[in-house]
Amino acid sequence: MSSTLIRKFTDFEFIINDGIYLSGSSFGVKEEIYNNMWQISFDEKMLKTIIYKDLKTFFDALSTKRSEQVAQISSASVATLYLWFDVQSSQLCFNLLSGKNIELPFDCTVNVVASSDIILNKCINEAQNSAITWDQVEIIEPGDPSWDDDEDDDPKKYILDVYVTILPGK
Repeated sequence: MSSTLIRKFTDFEFIINDGIYLSGSSFGVKEEIYNNMWQISFDEKMLKTIIYKDLKTFFDALSTKRSEQVAQISSASVATLYLWFDVQSSQLCFNLLSGKNIELPFDCTVNVVASSDIILNKCINEAQNSAITWDQVEIIEPGDPSWDDDEDDDPKKYILDVYVTILPGK
């Protein structure tokens, strides 16, 4: 798993050109998740200048490069590229796993969206509007009536929008 802070547009090139690992087997899913997952954050200055078109250009270049990489790996004929925006961490995330029609490794309910545009727009809108100030944070202490409220929450109740595309191999 790789995390990066984007400070300038050229920072995207490193992510695009990073190598991938595909095992071609369901037994290698954990390794694929670890090696192929990216969490992308944006510094404050970059958030003020980045627009949807910039993210779309990045994601299109990334998809093209990953397709080329999948085609070069003989153990995997196709791979699943999936993209989501993590609201809690304010990060744009993506991963690549061997095969198609795979179960995505999320504990929540996954809502597969028809276009990457939905995720990229969500990233721009949420990240640019997510500046949290300390006066907006509620501190809950042990003994407070709402202290244990999260314990009984079912993770399946949370719905995560995810864009999924199959990248052709050989």
